Amino acid sequence: MKNKGNLYILITAFLWSLGGIFIKLIPINPIAINGIRSLVALIFFFIYEKNCKIKINKMVILASICLVGTNTLYVVANKLTTAANAIILEYTAPIFVLIYTSILTKRLPSKARTGIILLAFIGMVLFFFDQMDEGQLLGNVLAIISGMFFAGVFFFNSFEESSSPDASKLAFLISFIISIPFFNDLQLLTLPSVASLIALGVFQVGLAYVFFSKGIK
Repeated sequence: MKNKGNLYILITAFLWSLGGIFIKLIPINPIAINGIRSLVALIFFFIYEKNCKIKINKMVILASICLVGTNTLYVVANKLTTAANAIILEYTAPIFVLIYTSILTKRLPSKARTGIILLAFIGMVLFFFDQMDEGQLLGNVLAIISGMFFAGVFFFNSFEESSSPDASKLAFLISFIISIPFFNDLQLLTLPSVASLIALGVFQVGLAYVFFSKGIK
């Protein structure tokens, strides 16, 4: 069962990584991109589950807020820095999971885990020294903050009363609603960019979170 879960998360990571390819092809505001792909993902989820209900509780709400932060900041970061930087820095999430868990349990992580955290932070510092361009620097910072939110998704979904599918659906709905004021440049969309948006919603978000929900169990 654990190996199957690891495989689901591996597939999820691959699908998430496709975002860097498609986001660069879409010429509209990044918040609008996230909102439209979230709407497509929400419709995909409802069709897949054959259920339009969303269970609401404290952990679902907290996980969904973290997911909104993760996805929104990732898309914005992708527009400001390289796709590789955005995804690699977002995947610093395990560092923050260790930190959040240590705070919750009031116990310091083991020496090995502390070493991992230090090495990862050193890696982030090297990113900043290597790319001091103002736009890329801001993109890198946003990608790290996205990673902090991403850690919250794992952290809050680990509680017994949480529900990853419901948190995902609620996050997609919130992301679409808050993106509506940014729909001022939709006239820039072309057929290839519309196809990219649909691909983002179906594969990079919708299908990815189906596998994520299965794997995180």
